[in-house]
Amino acid sequence: MIADKLKKALRELLPDAMVQTLGEERELAAFVVTERFASMPEIQRQRFVWSELALHLNEREQRQIDFVFTFTPAEWREAQHARAAS
Repeated sequence: MIADKLKKALRELLPDAMVQTLGEERELAAFVVTERFASMPEIQRQRFVWSELALHLNEREQRQIDFVFTFTPAEWREAQHARAAS
């Protein structure tokens, strides 16, 4: 399953991260939360994550992933708080 392969690749890249996936095989998203992202702008986070995924997933598998959301723990808490308030 692509979701399992995605989680494994992300956990190898960021062993301290909280990793969640959402969706099915063709509409898959991942949420990655780690303090390591604190010093990186969003574009750098995406490049960092996708460069590693390119080593573990073939092109077809990469196309099945709609988005990888990257958060610091503080950003994640804020997003969860905002979601609960709405």
